[in-house]
Amino acid sequence: MRSVDVAIIGAGFSGVGAAIKCKQAGLSFVVIEKGSSPGGVWRDNRYPGIACDVPSLLYSYSFEPKLDWSHVYAKGQEIHDYIVHCARKYGVIDDILCNEEVTEAVFDEKSGTWTVHCASGETLRSRVLVSAVGQLSLPKVPEIPGLDTFRGTAFHSSRWDPSFDFRGKSVAVMGNGASAIQIVPEIAPIADKLTLFQRSPSWVDSKPDRPYTPEEHRRFKTWPIIARYIRWKLFWNGERNSTRYQKDTKGSAALRARCFAAIDRHVKDPEKREALRPQYAVGCKRLLKSNDWYPAMARDNVAIVTSKIERITEDGIVTADGKHHRLDAIIFATGFQATRFLTPMKIVGLGGAVLADRWRDGAQAYRGVAVPGFPNFFTMYGPNTNTHNSIVGMLEGQSEYIVKRAKRVVRNGTYEHVKEAPFRKYSEMVQSKVGKYAWSDDCGNWYKEIGGIVTNNWPDYAHRYRLMMLLNDNGNYNIASPAEAHATTKAARQAAAQPAPEMAAGIREAR
Repeated sequence: MRSVDVAIIGAGFSGVGAAIKCKQAGLSFVVIEKGSSPGGVWRDNRYPGIACDVPSLLYSYSFEPKLDWSHVYAKGQEIHDYIVHCARKYGVIDDILCNEEVTEAVFDEKSGTWTVHCASGETLRSRVLVSAVGQLSLPKVPEIPGLDTFRGTAFHSSRWDPSFDFRGKSVAVMGNGASAIQIVPEIAPIADKLTLFQRSPSWVDSKPDRPYTPEEHRRFKTWPIIARYIRWKLFWNGERNSTRYQKDTKGSAALRARCFAAIDRHVKDPEKREALRPQYAVGCKRLLKSNDWYPAMARDNVAIVTSKIERITEDGIVTADGKHHRLDAIIFATGFQATRFLTPMKIVGLGGAVLADRWRDGAQAYRGVAVPGFPNFFTMYGPNTNTHNSIVGMLEGQSEYIVKRAKRVVRNGTYEHVKEAPFRKYSEMVQSKVGKYAWSDDCGNWYKEIGGIVTNNWPDYAHRYRLMMLLNDNGNYNIASPAEAHATTKAARQAAAQPAPEMAAGIREAR
């Protein structure tokens, strides 16, 4: 059985970044990746038009600036290539175990180690376990009656079928989120007819994208500090613009007016225009960026259907208004099961506690990375760490924090898990701040559980999260030696096994 200091699950931005930090810290590690290469969502998502909605100079590791991005907003393949480049340059590519999926990880108190079980039968042992699977790895396909009877082509946007020819076809796109607004403008001009099935419209702002010029590339290469300055400026612009996601602010009002003006400018059909106007607060759902979404919606061969889907037939979709929409293909641009962190893996901590049970009322984690009763276990891009700014900066703060704690337990031969009191205090603090943001409203977003707890977003500035991760918090952890495993208190075991419903009640009161 292979043994390492740190086992990392997932080789996207999180996992590769954590691996690089482990290597630099002198820790032995392995990265377990279910895909065929590093890259995460940027490997899995290959649909036409895929690109990032964070400026490319900001959407990269601070320690490895890329100075030759083709566009201000990078294309998907380019981001994937960048992640692979970083894995190779920093010497972690050979420590990534690809085409291997983790099914279960169990903590053993006697040895103070995690045993990681893989689908192939491979077993690994580590002192520290890091989940770097992120929030956007499990596709969400709606359970619609008759789906299995459809004789046409159907696939999720993250499982794109490049062999399908859209020319002359009648195509349905289900959903109108971040992937749909990139896919539709690409395929609408070549499809015979495109029908958008939407529950509610999205807020879509303009995207100031353009190719970088050869002169800019030369300037960045000659004076890298210029690119550093632009990165710094982009970050602080993002911080300033965070007020757009808060309720009833000047920033949100200005954004609302700008989005409505774009609809009026590009879409002349009154019915389409009305269907595209959101009726919920700006920022309640993810704000999207596109320059060609509304022009695509205005096309004569594009229709918008807002009636509820009742069932799927052999050759189309039947909606609640009784209409049958004949189709050759259905694209599910329906996003991911973002609140189902770590699914379908089983993580077993102290006393046989299962993380999924602890999180059944909503995922919560201290500083977004640690959970009581699960020693030497950390999550990256975990609960309440999604940000309005670049997620890569948040991930760097997490990897630095995790590696610091990993070095401590490896050096001292101990294991540690966050205490219940600071965990609860932190969770209550996060939820108490949620209310000022639009995404706390009921608009059917992917940021929160049905019970009302926001599990995905960080309700503050990104720089404050980074500063918090630098603060010493050793006193907030229970520290034990494997030799002292028998002294683990009954109270600690019970706390690890409970979902803490009283905490959820307290959070609802705070809101």
